[in-house]
Amino acid sequence: MEYFWRCRLRELRFSYLNEALVTRRVGRDSFCRNGARSVLEHIKALGYCLKEAREAGREDLISWIRSTIGMSWEQLIKMYGLEGEWMQAVGAFQKRCGYGLPVRGLALLACAVAGPWSFKNPGN
Repeated sequence: MEYFWRCRLRELRFSYLNEALVTRRVGRDSFCRNGARSVLEHIKALGYCLKEAREAGREDLISWIRSTIGMSWEQLIKMYGLEGEWMQAVGAFQKRCGYGLPVRGLALLACAVAGPWSFKNPGN
């Protein structure tokens, strides 16, 4: 992801074909699977994108990336909460706080501490 981000920041253009050249297979333990590891890798990639945007002086992109990182931490809070890992959720919430006032993140943390059953209510 960050490779394409860097190229686009430099206004490079991509060519493409309308046919698949590669078939991607994802194993059960791959970090590309949906799970905490995947979200952490996504946050890491977004961190690189944020660094590049800052270096390029792209203020228009910085707030968007920060917001996206915050939402990714919120996703992780919910994932940990659903797994009953409330201490992990607290750690993710602390990281989330670095990207703005997390009202939704606070609600997700409350659900994570209450237990996995709390996420099954409508509106979550």
